[in-house]
Amino acid sequence: MIAHFKIKLRTLDPLTLPQFSGTIAKSLFLRLIAAVDPRAAIKAHEGASPRSYSVTPILHRGRPAPQLLPPGTQIELRVAIADDELAQTLVESLVVGEAQRLHLGRTRLYTEAIDARLIRHSDLPAGTFTGARVEFHTPVRFSVASTAKRRKTKFRLFPTPEHLFHSLSDHWDLYAPEGLKTPAWLPALVQDYIVETGYRLRRTALKATQGRVLVGSTGWVNYRPVEPVNDEGWLNRLLAYGELFNAGTGHSLGLGMMTWTPLKPREGEDSSE
Repeated sequence: MIAHFKIKLRTLDPLTLPQFSGTIAKSLFLRLIAAVDPRAAIKAHEGASPRSYSVTPILHRGRPAPQLLPPGTQIELRVAIADDELAQTLVESLVVGEAQRLHLGRTRLYTEAIDARLIRHSDLPAGTFTGARVEFHTPVRFSVASTAKRRKTKFRLFPTPEHLFHSLSDHWDLYAPEGLKTPAWLPALVQDYIVETGYRLRRTALKATQGRVLVGSTGWVNYRPVEPVNDEGWLNRLLAYGELFNAGTGHSLGLGMMTWTPLKPREGEDSSE
């Protein structure tokens, strides 16, 4: 089961955010967990990747918030959790009013509304995959496996179909119930039949807290099948999952925040847009 939370807050004082506020959002989420169960917060922060939860950056009107916000601005924190115990801990924190105690430095926050819903993996929309435009609102990047020890992780900045759907299916399979794992044939279908037919991306480097600079790609990519495929609804389902949990490396702190819209099939289409 997936638990999805939208916590709407209003600033009572001026608020200054870093260029990338995902680290701030993750801190707020862990603060809510720690108020009820400090050990759970430590486990959530230090546990193995990929983590069972994801946050968005601080949002304003559905998009990452600008750096300077005046008093009275409504902002939003979104959290998706695939672990029942962790989700229950957050619910307990919200029930006892811990959200009303949130603040960002000297900026006081007022909690206006909390929307919480449970989503079954099987309830995510499927349907025939005819193509999709995926927009990455925060930098997306993918770690690259290595045969040698490295001091720094190597990242791929272009979201190929293979990288995107592997990232989403890998996280899905870790937390989906038995009997609803992605099929073994899906990676080959993506590799053989799904191509990027158009894109508008730019390399984006954003400053986070503690001097961290996070690099990835923002913009959009169109993905289409080179011929009709029977994916049994998995590609659309995984894209819907990505809207909840983000894509790529660093998804738990708001990197790879994505939305998607289906594309209509084009008669006689080839691999060019």
